[in-house]
Amino acid sequence: MKKIPRKKWLWKLLNLIRNDRCLSYSPHYFWTREENILHLAEEIGKDLNSWKVKIKVPRYAYFCERIPEYSWVTSRITALPKGGMALDVGCVMNTEIMLDILLQKYQEMHFLNLVSEPLARHGRISYHSQDIRKCTLLPHSYDLITSISTLEHVGGDNSYNEFSPNGTAEITKAVMQPDWEKGLKSCLNLLAPTGTMLVSLPFDRGQWKEGAYQLSYNDLTKIDQICAEAGKEVKVMLMGNSPQGWIEFQDRIEFDRYSFSNAPGANRVVLIEIH
Repeated sequence: MKKIPRKKWLWKLLNLIRNDRCLSYSPHYFWTREENILHLAEEIGKDLNSWKVKIKVPRYAYFCERIPEYSWVTSRITALPKGGMALDVGCVMNTEIMLDILLQKYQEMHFLNLVSEPLARHGRISYHSQDIRKCTLLPHSYDLITSISTLEHVGGDNSYNEFSPNGTAEITKAVMQPDWEKGLKSCLNLLAPTGTMLVSLPFDRGQWKEGAYQLSYNDLTKIDQICAEAGKEVKVMLMGNSPQGWIEFQDRIEFDRYSFSNAPGANRVVLIEIH
């Protein structure tokens, strides 16, 4: 049995009593979220179509969009055939849990981000410190591209990113201009003709929040148009946080009107699968 420090045993006990509720973005929160994601990845690996049921649990109402994002990518990547190269834009997949899944599927794993960061592990992994809008990676070469809650930061003020060992991801700007569309098009240009892209973006009112742009209802149509112009098929899923956990919305108008603020981060997220 894996030995857990005494404090984390106390966290386990507290989670049982409080149904995993903990102070947002505290060490206890991040540890609990990691435990939940590990559990979800293991359970979803046994039944790939179960992820939407697995995250519709009241305790996940206290956690951010990483719960549906990681559950979704676990299901989709596990279902894909093995391939040559995978690229993660933004490094949100740079975790032990996600790399376990990725390295079972792909011969090479590439990360791209403005700011370099320590890798969760080494081996068949390359790191590129570049802007996705100007990157020099080979076009049409990646069998899988993931970008999880990253493109909303393109063109924004990411100076809040003080935890990075190498400083902020972008210089503070007097005027922020959302450039997620250009980021999405750049990703599409890197995707192999038969490749798959998995992208997530937060949803709200088309406004900036802490240096990140949150999509609006009209932006959903822009996603459809960008993919159609690139000759790609797209599936957009709408996930919202609720007292019952994370749930899927079928109607875009209903999704646009929905509001729930019980957890940190975005309470609505758009999951985009492109072929």
